[in-house]
Amino acid sequence: MFKKKYFGTYPMHSNGDMSEIEWDILDETRDSFVLITSKCIDAKKFNDSGDLVSWKNSSLRKWLNDDFYNKAFSLSERSRIVTVKNKSDGPSGVVATSDKVFLPSQADLRSYSHGFTQWLQAPITMYAISRGGDFDMLEGRGCWWLRDVSSFGVMRIGFLGMVLSADADDCDTSIRPMIKIKK
Repeated sequence: MFKKKYFGTYPMHSNGDMSEIEWDILDETRDSFVLITSKCIDAKKFNDSGDLVSWKNSSLRKWLNDDFYNKAFSLSERSRIVTVKNKSDGPSGVVATSDKVFLPSQADLRSYSHGFTQWLQAPITMYAISRGGDFDMLEGRGCWWLRDVSSFGVMRIGFLGMVLSADADDCDTSIRPMIKIKK
């Protein structure tokens, strides 16, 4: 379905040992790749305070572009990561951000699906489970955040690949970060 690429490291097993991050290549141009992690790699709240805020103001965005970015990528890898201008649905309209690391939006799902919806059903790592990530015990799939927010809650992908909403302080939803890198 999607070609794979390894880039960066992050814990994948419950003991916290660092392993290479496997990414699905969603788009490839002459100069760059757009990547999403092949698996749900951690479990985090969308917003630590529980307030329903836009992606721009979420604690998850801050964590991804600071702690995760600095932990997962070496200095040379960080030099290849491109800042991406994103638009996301927020509780009071569309919000623009510039991100090194981000979550997919519903528009991204449509744009990168290439007719496949199976990629929405993502396996979850043992590390994400150890951090509280909920999963489908039969298939080992996690549910994961999108960066869109509605008046009903934060959008996420459920175990079966459907878009659902959840509270911003839901602590059992996983993450599948996206990045754009130079070749």
